[in-house]
Amino acid sequence: MNAKKYAEEFFEIIIGKHKNFINMPLECSKGEFGTLLYLVFINKDVAPSKLCEEIGVSLPRMTTILNALEAKKLIEKTMNSSDKRKIIINITKEGKDLVLKKREEAINNIIKIIEKLDEEEIKEYIKITKKISNIMNEV
Repeated sequence: MNAKKYAEEFFEIIIGKHKNFINMPLECSKGEFGTLLYLVFINKDVAPSKLCEEIGVSLPRMTTILNALEAKKLIEKTMNSSDKRKIIINITKEGKDLVLKKREEAINNIIKIIEKLDEEEIKEYIKITKKISNIMNEV
């Protein structure tokens, strides 16, 4: 049984719907880490308004989050090349490394769970979790 493969698949299912599955790093708030997760796994170069829409926070809250992440050197703000009035948010190497480190910690925790199940149970759980996730998208 390839526990790492199953753990990664489980992670991909969970991360889409359950952003607080990973323990937040001490240096980030929940909103900050959720923003970093979005930038790494969903869309690496994005406008603040799109982040607000996707993460579900107000523009003033997103501004606070982005300013904090920029001060921590986890993101960079750049001007949109086609419209200099707009900015694009880019994750830095430090930001990406932090998210990937936390992802690996989560994968290792999932492996501990998966190793207590047999392969059929794991496959069935992933199948059911995917189905529930799809249903959640419809609701």
